[in-house]
Amino acid sequence: MKKALLPALLAALCGCATLQKPQLESPPYLQALAQKGLDPGTYTRISKGRVLGYDDIMALVRAGVPGSMTVPYLKATKTPYDFSTRQINRLVAAGADDELVNYLGKAKGIYLEDSGNAPASAGGGAAFHPYWSDPYYMDAAPFDFGYPGVWYDSDNWRNGNQGGGHGGGGGGGHGGRESRRGAGVMDWSVEPYGPRAWLVRFGRDLSGETMARALAVARELETKPPAGLREFTMGFGSVLLEPEGDDEAAARWGRRVLPGMIENWRVLEVDKTAARVVEIPVVYDGEDLAEVSRLTGLGAGEVIARHSGREYRVWLLGFAPGFPYLGVLDEALHLPRRDIPRPRVAAGSVAIAGGQTGIYPAASAGGWHVIGRTAAKLFDPGAPDPFLLRPGDSVRFLAVGADDV
Repeated sequence: MKKALLPALLAALCGCATLQKPQLESPPYLQALAQKGLDPGTYTRISKGRVLGYDDIMALVRAGVPGSMTVPYLKATKTPYDFSTRQINRLVAAGADDELVNYLGKAKGIYLEDSGNAPASAGGGAAFHPYWSDPYYMDAAPFDFGYPGVWYDSDNWRNGNQGGGHGGGGGGGHGGRESRRGAGVMDWSVEPYGPRAWLVRFGRDLSGETMARALAVARELETKPPAGLREFTMGFGSVLLEPEGDDEAAARWGRRVLPGMIENWRVLEVDKTAARVVEIPVVYDGEDLAEVSRLTGLGAGEVIARHSGREYRVWLLGFAPGFPYLGVLDEALHLPRRDIPRPRVAAGSVAIAGGQTGIYPAASAGGWHVIGRTAAKLFDPGAPDPFLLRPGDSVRFLAVGADDV
């Protein structure tokens, strides 16, 4: 009897009819969080019942606030939860629990593994998806390279071993890192890219292998377009896929069709040989040649010899119609872009930046180091084939005199 009366007695003492867990915005709880170091701005916004931003939610996660308290507040204040995949991943890494992540991730179809909160329509949660918010799959490497995606080990995903990150089947938890990062394992990422597109990356870094894979997939999509795909765009070691239909249809396509496509792409034959070899004559008298020589410590003649002494692969065309991104540049010539871009770079300018070289097809603004010029016409909108170069081609630069162009 005494046991039964205890809850009622405590309820009477606190002036309420029944015992309830404290709400996020209750003064005693907020004060306790403030003593733990909660950001003052976050404290003020919660105390006034205002909408929270991403930094506020991160502050709550770091303060150890459970999702069971944060989510009701977000719902009550109608806080927008369409955060990027990368932001959600950072919350996971900071310690966000299943309830919060699943609430924030539902707009993107992200569910924590083994949470039990993923709806049946999502195929049972993370095991159905080719990506998921598992801290194991978001170690330093993706963020060092600026990728916003969640990484998965495609070999393990293919074999149904998605459970390793949380100690489930397949990888034995985080202890499986070495075997799952072993030589020959291809790490790909898949992520929503806005509400109606999916981005697939074919490697953690930009290399001949990742670019060759992207080219192979682009050719496959061009020659055998899958049902339901409206458009695709090839990028640096990646393809962006835009399905037909509204947001819901695009999400459904990504969950039901895309995994099978990726399985087929894994076994595509990758042709690492050039489609064509194009020779381009260059007069090496660019306005930045002397500065490049100074920055690299190489004589002007050595800069020219190193730039013209190798064959480059056309990775993709972009920035301006016909502008080729060519790699890989001799490591001795790797330089960051100019601190102050030029408002106008002449058409035909041959330039370098980072590990790449390129050619400006038309006069435009630009921040690369100009080391030469060519008379080759890279883009001719009136020609049957308007582009001189295509992704997959190889380019050789021929050093010539001014009278030869």
